[in-house]
Amino acid sequence: VSLEVEDNGPGVPAELGEKIFQPFVTTKEVGRGTGLGLSICRQIAQDHGGDVTFRSRLGEGTTFRLELPQASPAEVEEAGDPLEESLPSVPGRRVLVVDDEREIADMIGRVLREDGDEADVVYEGKDAIRLLGEKRYDLVVSDMEMEGARGSDVHQAALNGAKPIPSFLFVTGDILTAKVIRYIGDSGVPFLGKPVDLHDLRQMIRKLLGAVQPVS
Repeated sequence: VSLEVEDNGPGVPAELGEKIFQPFVTTKEVGRGTGLGLSICRQIAQDHGGDVTFRSRLGEGTTFRLELPQASPAEVEEAGDPLEESLPSVPGRRVLVVDDEREIADMIGRVLREDGDEADVVYEGKDAIRLLGEKRYDLVVSDMEMEGARGSDVHQAALNGAKPIPSFLFVTGDILTAKVIRYIGDSGVPFLGKPVDLHDLRQMIRKLLGAVQPVS
């Protein structure tokens, strides 16, 4: 199975060649790119038995080609329906949700309440930090990049002040930002990228809640 995406931009300089797939190589101005996008895309494709290649001419644009092996009917049947492997809900838990995108925060809150959990939903990191000082939570679901207090600040507040320390989940659209990747890697906190798949979100929340003792 292959997919091609073509643009009509300036093209890739010959001296860059395959270097564009190396981490942190970028042609964008400082502050506009991390040079991780193509590296991550190729790695994901290769992990699935495929590859990402390109052809380019200066002044005429570039074409990227994604190739993935087609699954056989037997492999599709063996994989099964992920919905059939759903984890059970873990009702009665207390969860704090913080995201400056209100529709996303509210959606996560609805998912939690549908599972029978109590959800406090806020839209600013400072409010999440305040609530962490007032209440106990089993889980915190937080965006990473927010105005004012960021997800990392909320996480540090949970580590330094909350007793017991709640489980944590980052939901972020900034997975290609070097600083975000570094913090997530160093902290070991699981994360989901936006746009969020509802099934994946529900399963991750259930997994995390099922692994902790409920707060009193």
